[in-house]
Amino acid sequence: MNIGEKKNQITSNTIGKSLKKARENLGLSQKEIAKILRLKVSIIDNIENDAEHPHVSQTFLYGYIRAYANLVKLPKTELSLINNKMQSSFPRIKATSQIKSLKQYKKKDIWLVKITWLAIFIIVILIGTWWWQSYRINYQDILNIKTLQVEKKIKRDFKKVNDKN
Repeated sequence: MNIGEKKNQITSNTIGKSLKKARENLGLSQKEIAKILRLKVSIIDNIENDAEHPHVSQTFLYGYIRAYANLVKLPKTELSLINNKMQSSFPRIKATSQIKSLKQYKKKDIWLVKITWLAIFIIVILIGTWWWQSYRINYQDILNIKTLQVEKKIKRDFKKVNDKN
């Protein structure tokens, strides 16, 4: 088999068929692959059958296929074809439009940031005031108790002095 025939064979295969063939060549079952990759067997089965993946996002599916391909040691030529096929299915997003909308978002909501900081400042002031008031009340209670103790001691000492006289 020459190189041209090999390329035709690879491109005629689907991603799932290539992965299934490589797995079978290694003598592994779908269950073993699923256990190693920590995926459900149904996801491995869907990948091999090129079926729809209703509960798996495109990004995760791409990662699962790459991990699977690396596990079964797919040749780099087939892996690059898989990468090309998968990446072509991703929608292209213009970065400049996202950056512009982000700047507009910041301009529109700067008042929200200011209000948030003001609310945080007010809350800190209120907590500080509450702490100071409770500290003063507790300090007054401690002073009152100590004053009473000193007064009792003075009365006892005074009684002792009077009793001796």
